Amino acid sequence: MLQLAVELPAMLLALLFTAAPPLRRHGDAVALLAALALAAGTLIQYRLGAQIGFYFPIGIPAAVVTAGFLVVGFRFWQFAPAALLLFVALAASVLALPLPPVTQAHELQFLAAGLILAGGGGYLHELHIRRGWLRERLLEELSSKDALTGLANRRVFDRACARLLDLAKREGRPLTLAVLDVDHFKQLNDLHGHAAGDRYLQRLGRALHGHAQRHDALCGRYGGEEFVLAYYGLAADQAAAVLESLCGVVRACTGPAAELRLSASVGAVTGVPAWSDDSARLLMAADEMLYRAKAQGRDRAVLVELADPAALEPAVSAHAGWRQRPPPEGGAAPIERRHRRELRLLRFAPALEAEFQEGNFADNRTKRGALLLWAMLLVAGLPVLDGFLLERPAGFVRVEHLVQYALVLPLILLAWFFTVPRPSAWASGRLLTLASLALGGGFIYQRQVGGELGVEVPLGFVPIVFIAALLICRLRFRRFLPYALLLWGLAVAAELRSGRASAVIHHELFALNMLTALALVGGYMLERDARRSWLRKRLLRHWSRHDELTGLFNRRTFDEELLRLVDLARREARPLAVAILDLDQFKAYNDRYGHAAGDECLRRIGAHLAQALRRGGDLCARWGGEEFAIALYGMDGVAAGALLERLRADVARLEMPGAAVTASIGASWTVPGPGGTPAELLAAADRALYRAKGLGRDRLVVAEGAAAEPPPGVAGLPADEPA
Repeated sequence: MLQLAVELPAMLLALLFTAAPPLRRHGDAVALLAALALAAGTLIQYRLGAQIGFYFPIGIPAAVVTAGFLVVGFRFWQFAPAALLLFVALAASVLALPLPPVTQAHELQFLAAGLILAGGGGYLHELHIRRGWLRERLLEELSSKDALTGLANRRVFDRACARLLDLAKREGRPLTLAVLDVDHFKQLNDLHGHAAGDRYLQRLGRALHGHAQRHDALCGRYGGEEFVLAYYGLAADQAAAVLESLCGVVRACTGPAAELRLSASVGAVTGVPAWSDDSARLLMAADEMLYRAKAQGRDRAVLVELADPAALEPAVSAHAGWRQRPPPEGGAAPIERRHRRELRLLRFAPALEAEFQEGNFADNRTKRGALLLWAMLLVAGLPVLDGFLLERPAGFVRVEHLVQYALVLPLILLAWFFTVPRPSAWASGRLLTLASLALGGGFIYQRQVGGELGVEVPLGFVPIVFIAALLICRLRFRRFLPYALLLWGLAVAAELRSGRASAVIHHELFALNMLTALALVGGYMLERDARRSWLRKRLLRHWSRHDELTGLFNRRTFDEELLRLVDLARREARPLAVAILDLDQFKAYNDRYGHAAGDECLRRIGAHLAQALRRGGDLCARWGGEEFAIALYGMDGVAAGALLERLRADVARLEMPGAAVTASIGASWTVPGPGGTPAELLAAADRALYRAKGLGRDRLVVAEGAAAEPPPGVAGLPADEPA
């Protein structure tokens, strides 16, 4: 009656509030109340059963608490007080029952083990989830923002723009897409250097962010000095006024000198999009409007309406051969779709699986070590404590000591050694599996021997081993499952052959099956979720470190890795060369062939640099719009100059859309001293780059260091000479 009147309605109510979308925001609270009702019901059944001589296994209320912490995932500080109260009430009930002292001791030991395992595991589980969430949130932020300006990067803007376009189609509202290009920015860089240009772009990024907030718009950085914006719900006249104010934002932003002010050309399309429109097509049309603005004298905005096909179609077809890639998918859903079968089977491709297992071991090493220390304490200490406090048959004591001291304890010690002092994922996992088998098998054997000698060993100790292995230590589910089923089968067979009363066997097996199912289902779900989370973090980590267009490292990553290389070169007294490769007249190339062709050009050059620079000490990144940064560890000016000269010649030979491009390269090298910094190397390379441009472009200039001679045919520049 208690199950029908209280427990079943509580579970059905929790299911309703969890599954129904309108009620889902209250689902956690209702589920917590249902768990408390279920736990209270099992406690009442245990006490009432004891009073009338009906055996109710103590493992069932313990299973409720374990499920609440480790499977359902209740917040620790919400569920912990109720769980502690339940275990105290169960312990008081055990002490109040007329049971033999040995049986009472074993029941209390089981409760203590369950409380520590469920509570400690629940705490560690929530701590792991919160730490992972913070790490993922940081990676999400790093992977979604441009490193220099803090605006949305190209990947994030493309994805958000595609969603906004779908919304405009569904609601029949107008959408305005604008492409902004800073006029004469290349001259600013040439006059004042890349550092001054970077400071200007940072200042402009803050100004554009404020403009986007005022007009509830999306804003992102698309290239070096190119920005994109999306406005939702603006009529054509409103869009024209907003774009004019956008040009004013750029005019108001000062350059490196207070009197230096730049302007912007803006191209835009506006109107209610058709169902056949996509964001790539509309951005291409806005890009063509940008070049019309430049042709009309710059410092202006040119806007075309989507309802004017005569004005729009020539823009769309002008560079139809160089369409932009579709917006990349992001988030966990596309990852799960790509790896759905692998996630379901809990197995990646071999290389990916090895990477996951290594990361999984590192993440769970602390929990494994703590659990193994706790297990060592229990295995070594409880038989001694029982020997002082309890009178037990000598035959049972011999079996207990043989199992726990001669078999289980050495395996736990070995597993701890290969988890903490000498970490090895391979050895730790296998030794933990062997220790779990020995411990579970030992409990089954002790229960059978104890039953013949009048000593009751709770059968729930066996699934407790499963819970510890799968939910706390996070052993690999596919590898542990056969051994868990083997132990479960042995426990069932031994119980059926034990000769106990049928009611006792029935309820013991019910508790065993319930806890085993809980451990297996929870272990499978936790590993599947861990794999999905790991895939997402892996992708976010890649996005946070790489440029979306070329696939090379981004600027942030280059700065971090260059600092590491400078420290390494200083310790080992090895030379380090740094170079900046800049495409000549790339602005004119973009103006003539369009940004889509320019993007394809940058992709091809990035792919060639990645292929050519493959040594362990090589580092290559996209530094700016058409600039690439290179670091060569262990190379002096002669060796670095020869390699960079070959790269410069390769760029001129690459097949590009429209026409060939050339590159100027400035390089510096040194053996870093105690005061050497990456900024000094980059500044010297930047000066050398502008020296190369001043000498006629399409050439390499190396800033000499340590009496090195430049290679034949390469112009030299002293490290302290200004460009």
